[in-house]
Amino acid sequence: MAKKTTKRPSSSPSTKRKTSVRSRSGAPKKARPRKKSTRRTGVNIWGYVILITLCLLGGFLTARWVFPPTPPPPKVPPVSLSKKIRMVDLALKSQFYMLGLSEEDVVARKSVVRKKGDRRWTETTTRIQLSAPISFGRITRHLEREIRGLGKEYAVVKKRESSDVLELDIRVDDLRAHHLVLHAPRVAKPERPVEGRIAIVIDDLGYDKRTGLALLRLDAPLSFSVFPFAPHSRELARKASQEGRDVLLHLPMEPKGYPGQDPGKGKLLTTMGNEELLTQLDQDLSAVPYVKGVNNHMGSKFTENSELMRLVLKDIGKRGFFFLDSRTTPHSVGFRVAQELGIKTGQRNVFLDNDRDVAKIKTQIAELVEMSKKNGDAIGIGHPHPEMLKALQETIPSLRENGIEVVPVSMLLE
Repeated sequence: MAKKTTKRPSSSPSTKRKTSVRSRSGAPKKARPRKKSTRRTGVNIWGYVILITLCLLGGFLTARWVFPPTPPPPKVPPVSLSKKIRMVDLALKSQFYMLGLSEEDVVARKSVVRKKGDRRWTETTTRIQLSAPISFGRITRHLEREIRGLGKEYAVVKKRESSDVLELDIRVDDLRAHHLVLHAPRVAKPERPVEGRIAIVIDDLGYDKRTGLALLRLDAPLSFSVFPFAPHSRELARKASQEGRDVLLHLPMEPKGYPGQDPGKGKLLTTMGNEELLTQLDQDLSAVPYVKGVNNHMGSKFTENSELMRLVLKDIGKRGFFFLDSRTTPHSVGFRVAQELGIKTGQRNVFLDNDRDVAKIKTQIAELVEMSKKNGDAIGIGHPHPEMLKALQETIPSLRENGIEVVPVSMLLE
């Protein structure tokens, strides 16, 4: 027999019975309201991230376009020492102009190459004789303002200041680039009338070039007698002529002590024939350029021979040269024979440096001065020794103050 099943009615929203929840007391319990979900999908979050990123990037690109970045300043290479010194040169030139100084006020300028470590530079010493009164303080202030304005690596250092002299160093990178020596204007002294004239002839030139050039730089018109065939004869003769000095051939002649005493190459001997003598004389004269006259070197034997001296002096006269008798013997006939031939001539009065001592040379110069005051003029002969140079350096400045004028030897010949 079939089992009977009972069909339950289907529940639907409309027919479904609502069940109520009761509390333990039996009262119906209110249902809790369902919370709204705040959960967002991952797609939305990444969208915001991308959007913000795009906005930031766009703002950055816009800012770069509107306000482009400032490029870094170019690297400036360091200024070389030589360029710094040239800047100082220009600054000095400018300030000298402002102070009224000119090249005519510069009495000496010397440049020397210096080296310190791996640095080389030129140091210049400039000596200036002010022609107009300018305060040393004003000069210093002008230079300090201009030089220090170039930068902290430039400096003006005062070395010495007195009423007569101002010495300043201009330093670059703590290296001396310029040494300035400024002398106050000279006070003009009333000129003393000339009481005598002297000529100083320097014999034996041609070997010691250094002393010869130093003698040439003395502030006096010394006369220069040059050996034939010496290493520096032609150069010294040329320089002396350029400076307006009288140039003489210092003609070697036979002394009484020959051959023990040898006058040197180009000598004239009493044993030579006339033709040989004139040939040798021509060679000697050709060896020294710019000569105006001749004086004898040694020759104590030759200058006592009237016949030979007449032969030689006649040839010298034909060339238009004068003759100065060095008088190496009291019996020389050179001066007398030259007068007889009508040649412009003269003779030595004082040998200045037979004793090579500075004090004794100065005594001989004083004797020459006294002789010039007595006779009107006098001729002295010296030689290119350091002692002679020093004596002249110390004596020449005072000669004019004592009424003595130094002149070329040709001015004292008759």
